[in-house]
Amino acid sequence: MTDNENPNVFFSRIKEDKYLLVCFQFQSESFKIDDYCSVVAKLTTTADYLLNKIVICITNKVKELKDAGGALGDVDVESISAKFYSNDCPVSADCLCMDLPFWVGDEMHLRIGSVRYNIVLNGPCVDEIILPRVIIVGFPISPFTFKTSYTNVGDCDFLWYRKKQGDFELIGNGYSYTPTTEDVGCILKLICIPGNGDLKGPKVETESKKCVKEGPKRFPFEDRHIFTQTAAAPGSFRIMTYNILADFCAGTPNIRKDRFPYCPLHALNINYRKQLLQKEIIGYNVDIMCLQEVDKSVYQDHLLPLLSTRYNGTFKVKGTKITEGLACFYDKSKFRLKEQHGITLAHELQINPRLRNLWTLMKPEVEKIPRFLKASTSLQIAVLISQEEEDNCVIIANTHLRSWPEPDYFRALQASVALAYLQSVVGDISKKMPEKKIATILCGDFNSTPDSCVYELMVNQSIGENHPCWSEVCRPRWPCGSGAAVRNRGTATVAGSNPASGMEENKDLKGINLSHSFNFGSAYGTPDFTNYTNDFIGCLDYIFHQKDALQILQVVPLPHEEEVKEHEAIPSVVFPSDHLALIADLCWT
Repeated sequence: MTDNENPNVFFSRIKEDKYLLVCFQFQSESFKIDDYCSVVAKLTTTADYLLNKIVICITNKVKELKDAGGALGDVDVESISAKFYSNDCPVSADCLCMDLPFWVGDEMHLRIGSVRYNIVLNGPCVDEIILPRVIIVGFPISPFTFKTSYTNVGDCDFLWYRKKQGDFELIGNGYSYTPTTEDVGCILKLICIPGNGDLKGPKVETESKKCVKEGPKRFPFEDRHIFTQTAAAPGSFRIMTYNILADFCAGTPNIRKDRFPYCPLHALNINYRKQLLQKEIIGYNVDIMCLQEVDKSVYQDHLLPLLSTRYNGTFKVKGTKITEGLACFYDKSKFRLKEQHGITLAHELQINPRLRNLWTLMKPEVEKIPRFLKASTSLQIAVLISQEEEDNCVIIANTHLRSWPEPDYFRALQASVALAYLQSVVGDISKKMPEKKIATILCGDFNSTPDSCVYELMVNQSIGENHPCWSEVCRPRWPCGSGAAVRNRGTATVAGSNPASGMEENKDLKGINLSHSFNFGSAYGTPDFTNYTNDFIGCLDYIFHQKDALQILQVVPLPHEEEVKEHEAIPSVVFPSDHLALIADLCWT
């Protein structure tokens, strides 16, 4: 065994306190082994059962090493033994794991062979760590899966290695690593040593399944990075909105075939797209980012740890059955969070007293649309105070309105709920901090083109009860209306033409006067497209800013259509989403 007299073994209750996790670093000079071991047992099993699992785990590790020619061939693995001691007396083999003496504060240790292991409760441990399947030169990678107990990314040490021939060599440290041309053809290995204060847990390592490879030579978003090489000027801030395409919207065979048949399967895989997204997002050097279609796992396991050095983040999942939602990140050196909100629009409309007047107005009509009251469409709000100028406050709202087959008026109703709730937040902040200069932004994927009633509501502050949208009787397949700003590639499916589609005609809905008080303008105006697929091209995404409080300094130019359609449409091998990011620099007026 190792000469270390008192290594640690970590015990943690997991899975609703029904199981016990035991993990430790097993080091043995006799077996020439230094490896991570972990076992899980029910708290209702005996100490003898747990010890047997520990011995089996160690034995398997040693046998694997012997089979690979690494361990000494004349060492008898059957001699491995493990025993619990309390106050230097053996613990009864029949003692249940839930009754082990250390739970009540008694001194207890584990002996494996002749080595004593101190038992540490709830120490830092890595539960799971996996590298991406696809690793491309020039694109930062981080663990595709990273789950821990009693630690976080900031308290862990990370070491990166590569192996082409011979032994692994150290090439970097930190949570992420950007492969170089020297790594092409190499297997990468990542070692993580979890920490919690001065306490270090057992190290865990993982290797890439495939070698590092070259990717496409040119990515159009790198041209956009030219405009964001430096940070936003003092007194201003840079904001981005981006629908990053949820994995469940791209990851199933049927969806791939129906929505994105032109995109290679490997380019739709979240392993691939995540690396492109990370490099693209970081390169925009923004102060505030509003993201839509963010998978919960992507937020928790990738974006949050990757961005945590510079940004703080908030997340609002869409309903209870959908695992994607809205994410907002802000530069913590530039802003501090005063408060945050996350609501489901339909639910909030019915229960919030501040929205009672709107609910009274809408109720007779929306009750004719059961889907409206069941929709999981959400709104996320972050109230941010400028760290540079304490008198400045920006209220950021992020949303993703319902897509087809719903008609324009469906989204107009949703937008009105979002605007009403946002107005209530602005009113509260104005009362709490009357000295602040407040500016408001509502951005996201509105699934509405510039000719829609949603856009009209946003920029003209109202749509009347006689607006044509209320008499819409056919629901197009496309995410919005069919005006000049929309170029449909194919034949639309309309209500009545396909009874199985479930899109009924609207004959009973009465018009409603909808209005708001925000003086909003679209930072990008009305570009030809922000969404580009093989059956729809149009502008669906917006940064609506308060024109009487904010001034536009620059917007980052969108890619040319030739670039977007180079691979027919997006997503593609060089575009990670079917939407384009919008980035604008704004300052207080």
